Amino acid sequence: MSRAWLRPIVATAVLVICLLCYEIWSWQLGRARLVGLKLPGPGHTINIEITLQFTPEAFNIQRLQAAGRLVKIADRQVWLEGVSRDQLVDLAQLYWIGHIRPWRAS
Repeated sequence: MSRAWLRPIVATAVLVICLLCYEIWSWQLGRARLVGLKLPGPGHTINIEITLQFTPEAFNIQRLQAAGRLVKIADRQVWLEGVSRDQLVDLAQLYWIGHIRPWRAS
């Protein structure tokens, strides 16, 4: 192997390892946030209250709206209706999500 190829191969390997570490951390974080929360079955949805790490910005609100119907935003709390199991798991893995709790829509 040529020495000219060594640096790009090492850099690529480091980037792949960093990406894998982030994905594993994100997966574990999602699992920890969903402990004790009854996940909806296939074809069913759940209403959730999300506490964010910071006041949401446009990007965060758009991402949450993609997961379910946005009902209310108050400071760092966001209430969503109709969140599917897959969307709930995806939301739980986001680093900017603090806590996820179920709530009853009135």
